Amino acid sequence: MFYGITKIYNFTIEALVFFIIIFSPLVYGSVQALPLVILESTVFLILFIWWLKIISLKEPPSFIKSSFWLPILLFILLVFLQLVPLPKSILIFLSPSRVYLIDKFVPAEFISKIVFSLSIYRNQTIIKFLELLSYVSLFFILINNLESKKKFTRLIVVIISMGLLVAIIEIARQFKFPFVNKNHFAGYMELIIPLAIGYLLTDPIRPKKIILGFMTIVMFTALFLSLSRAGTLCFIGSLIFMGCAFRLRKTLRHKIKVIYILVIICFLFLMIMGIEPVLARFATLYKKEIFDTEGRWILWKDTLRIIADFPLFGTGLGTFRNIYPMYKTLMVQATVSYSHSDFLQLVSETGIIGLGLVVWFLVLFFKDIFLNWMNRHHPFVKGIVLGGITSIIAILLHSFFDFNLQIPSNAFLFTIIMALTYKCIFIKFSENEII
Repeated sequence: MFYGITKIYNFTIEALVFFIIIFSPLVYGSVQALPLVILESTVFLILFIWWLKIISLKEPPSFIKSSFWLPILLFILLVFLQLVPLPKSILIFLSPSRVYLIDKFVPAEFISKIVFSLSIYRNQTIIKFLELLSYVSLFFILINNLESKKKFTRLIVVIISMGLLVAIIEIARQFKFPFVNKNHFAGYMELIIPLAIGYLLTDPIRPKKIILGFMTIVMFTALFLSLSRAGTLCFIGSLIFMGCAFRLRKTLRHKIKVIYILVIICFLFLMIMGIEPVLARFATLYKKEIFDTEGRWILWKDTLRIIADFPLFGTGLGTFRNIYPMYKTLMVQATVSYSHSDFLQLVSETGIIGLGLVVWFLVLFFKDIFLNWMNRHHPFVKGIVLGGITSIIAILLHSFFDFNLQIPSNAFLFTIIMALTYKCIFIKFSENEII
């Protein structure tokens, strides 16, 4: 009886995770409020079902233990601290610039009647705080619920299939739907293509390899046709990393030819479909005014000024669009919501403390992955973990130049791939394998 109930719980959790993967990119990357609320509600529903599953078990569950939970918890507490009402006597010590804003814009007769916090706009920080909790919850559930090779395989197949579908739609709609911004589509592809290559290395069945190879080539081609320079270059950088990783493992060295074959076939596809726009787009990299015309240098300089005024705790998670008008030197009339650099925006919103916690988490995460990957011998683990870690590196590189992780579809997929990569490195798929 308990086994049957557990099976129902597992099936429901898996179906809801698949829903997140399928739904999130198809509504403009879920950047609007309603799709995001649906996704967050789905995650919290998964969390509730997972909790029901836990309390229905006869034995207490075993959770994945890692030192990276500490920086995650501290980051959550940091954002919570940004929301806590604080007196001006404490605020002036923690963030003098926050008190300056209060004195400048709030009439004296209202100061005693208004609640102030480190966040310059508490409502926006609350919204982003809920979004953050949904990512952390999904990560926690997946690394504690992926228990078999079949579950890993189904999850990976759904991710790759969605990547193919989105790539075909984008090509057909001339890269205007479902992602409006070509750089965000490129980020989505960066997450999926390396994982597809890693999975391609693990499947010994030739017909499946041919189908998977074709799917990867279509996504590969779509990424280049998107004309996203940063996305393409960061993807190439991640492939270089993957090639170097191949060299570290004797059993994988001969498989580096897979990357060569995919690249050659991709360029043949591009030659057929028309490579001239791609070459013309990358030719602009030689123009000195490239950053000035697009405004990124100016935007980044403005963001650094925000960081200088709010160095420790930032302006509040999700408040960049609220603080930026005070520092704006960029000559555009449109509202600027993002700094076009996830890392710069992270520092401006959560301060040096927030950046330090994120870097701390990433160091612990990568350390666990690499140290254990070098000692694993199961073909599935070697391929999937290498593909997953390459996907993570690709999007992190791109995050220096764009705001992919501010797009919910990309952030949810990033979270899922991080979870499956980490869990895969520690799971035992065969009885005679020593972990």
